[in-house]
Amino acid sequence: MPILVSMRRLAPLTALALLLAVPAVAHAGAVTIGSDLSARASIAQSHPRDWAAFPTAFGSGGSGVVAPVQGEVAQVTFKGTVLKASNPAYESSGHPPFNFKIAVLRPNANGTFELILASNDLPFPFGGDEQQLSTFTLIKDEPRICVQPGDIVALATSGGFGNTDPAFGGFPDNFYADGYPVQMFGSVPNSGVSVFEQGTTNGGTDDGNGFQVGDVESGTERRGQELLMRATIATGDDARPFCRSDEENQGPTVSLPNQSRELKVASQKASVQIGCVSLRPCEGMLFLKQGASTIVGEGSFSLAGRSEGAVGVSLNANGVRKLRESGGRLSVTTIVRPAGGAKLEEGGFELVGEGGGPTSSASLAMPVKPKVSLAVRKGAVALKVRCEGPGNCAGRLALAKQGTLFGSAAFSVPAGSARTVTVKLNAKAKRALRQAKGPAIAVKATTKSAAGARSVFFKIKRA
Repeated sequence: MPILVSMRRLAPLTALALLLAVPAVAHAGAVTIGSDLSARASIAQSHPRDWAAFPTAFGSGGSGVVAPVQGEVAQVTFKGTVLKASNPAYESSGHPPFNFKIAVLRPNANGTFELILASNDLPFPFGGDEQQLSTFTLIKDEPRICVQPGDIVALATSGGFGNTDPAFGGFPDNFYADGYPVQMFGSVPNSGVSVFEQGTTNGGTDDGNGFQVGDVESGTERRGQELLMRATIATGDDARPFCRSDEENQGPTVSLPNQSRELKVASQKASVQIGCVSLRPCEGMLFLKQGASTIVGEGSFSLAGRSEGAVGVSLNANGVRKLRESGGRLSVTTIVRPAGGAKLEEGGFELVGEGGGPTSSASLAMPVKPKVSLAVRKGAVALKVRCEGPGNCAGRLALAKQGTLFGSAAFSVPAGSARTVTVKLNAKAKRALRQAKGPAIAVKATTKSAAGARSVFFKIKRA
């Protein structure tokens, strides 16, 4: 059940001011907010009811009180400890679990704050060095602690307890009736922290279920204090998909920028400018089609997100012949197929040959894309290579993933036929298969011969 928390004494820091307090990016894929942890942990807080705290201002060194981006709270670090009291009965009975949660609060237009979600219980440090640093990694846990711009990352924990009943741990009765002392606050001029307790006013309830029930409408800002907590927010691919923005979850998206519609051919090759407009990188194939379905050329591409680049397109035997027969000018359609993204097809291009078009009669070796994932058997992958043209094809077939070579093998294929080429995988390929989350990984197969290079994408899988 959502909780509305009205921070009545949050002035002069308003919800609008919180939204404007934007920290800087720590590195690609992550943003750090909260304390810089340079102050000494010298102030302890304890409360009889379940309570929560979050920063409202930083006097110096802090990197923001609200999340500036959408993402996932990947890690939190605290400075300090829960103070260990000196009580003979307590010392002999060990200590109860001192747990806390990481909570996400979202400001509302009316000045209230809504509790959006909270992590599972995390263990407070108990005793020991009062200036110790404790780091908790949340990125692999459930629930996923997702945040949106303007959200607040808060510390939430339980209040007082104590009961001699063995069912409650057998601790001295009411030993921590006023709560256990959490010394994770420092004295820092111009910093501020807001603290609120559950069930203190207006009928709020405290039934032992933490912040799951009841509305809490009482809050107190404590100026000159700093919550010594730092949170790292993962973004983009560093965050799990559920926490990413729609734009970050968007698959590879390509475009054809403004360019000359005349694609000049030299040595049986042309160049097409394409753009990767998504945040994610774009990798795939570009084809030139003549008429309804005849592919006359192709080339592979790999672009970083939000970038443009030229794709080298090699003509196949059909392209060489048709360009020659057309007198050196051939109308074509450009088809861009990014792996994992939507196809882009656009007409109006024209291949322009040199002196009537290419005249070379060299045959072209083409890797045949399999319809299903190829199984790795005895450490190797078998792929068919087809030879298109009047002469035989000889060259080398290479398998790679994002520029990392997985293996290669020589081939010799008679004109107009296809042969199976076996490529033995190297150690890098075998390691990638072992570490893959699923049974298969995507690779690129490239044939290189005298007539040029051709590539296809497919998947290989463990046998």
